Amino acid sequence: MDNPTDADSKAFKFMPARVSEIPKQSDIETRLRNFYMKLTNTKFSKDVPITKSMKIGEIARRHHRAAAERNGLGHLEFSALQRIVGVPSNVPLSPPLSEARADEIGARLEEEMPWMNVANERVWKDMRLAAARGDAGFRTPNMIIAGPPGVGKSHWVRLFAELVQVPVCGFDATSSPSGQAIVGTQRGWGTSAPGRLVDTIFANEIANPIMLIDEIDKAGQSSSSAGTNHSMCDTLLPFLERMTAQSWTCPFFQVTMDMSWVSWVMTANDLSQLSGPLLNRVPPIEVTYPSPAHLRGFINRQAQLLGLPQEAVNAIHEAIEGAGPHSKTSLRTVKRMLDRADQILSAPMLH
Repeated sequence: MDNPTDADSKAFKFMPARVSEIPKQSDIETRLRNFYMKLTNTKFSKDVPITKSMKIGEIARRHHRAAAERNGLGHLEFSALQRIVGVPSNVPLSPPLSEARADEIGARLEEEMPWMNVANERVWKDMRLAAARGDAGFRTPNMIIAGPPGVGKSHWVRLFAELVQVPVCGFDATSSPSGQAIVGTQRGWGTSAPGRLVDTIFANEIANPIMLIDEIDKAGQSSSSAGTNHSMCDTLLPFLERMTAQSWTCPFFQVTMDMSWVSWVMTANDLSQLSGPLLNRVPPIEVTYPSPAHLRGFINRQAQLLGLPQEAVNAIHEAIEGAGPHSKTSLRTVKRMLDRADQILSAPMLH
């Protein structure tokens, strides 16, 4: 895995500057309208004759299209063009964390989910290293968290994202075997779209979100009409190498974007279903079920957050313990029980 350097972080620019040099059509129209009103001593926009408004709109459209052509985006249709010109080329990075804050987050993760201690220690060390290195933004090395279903892998990722205050985009790998829904598809397809990764960055205006790919081992493959097989693992490989991620071209917008600061976290139940190239680039972290003591602590903390009475907490403890000392109660089951108790206690009383 490539190591980030001080130079590559400080020179970061998400998209070419030419993208931000294209004004929005609405801004051009506003300037033209204001110029016309000043020229004709018109006080209110509603008093501009409809014929003049239509002419101003047409001139604005032509200027907007000409600016797009000059800056290499003439291939985009109006709706797609409006989406990208509204995003600054220097989309900021979510800031890095101090070593003290890294220690606090590491301690919080260990307190909340101690059975995930391998992942907790990994990100804690990575955050401290990034702080010492002076990175320009938050970034954690890509991870595959492997373990049995229901141990809280996805819950851990979302908790981590919440603590570091970075946007997270969750995606179920089974919903798009080829991964096109994540990275986007070329214009001209019936379902062409920028993809969840670009959508997340544009919506949050943060260039280093966490991308959570759930159950990547179940993604499988998809086949094109030409008989070519595509897999999600193959789709993600360019993002897992810093050098290639820095100059990734969005298939929808056909614009180069720097995705090297995106953190990719994947969950899996069965590592044998993953390709060798993926495992070589992202060595997995293996986790297992929480112990009974871990579950009791998790139940107590979550119940306190939900404001559940002690009677409800005791009932959940009894249900878990009634399964037997050797049972493997999943975190998913515990969360359902907590949510159900909260729903019952929050429901209005019938009179």
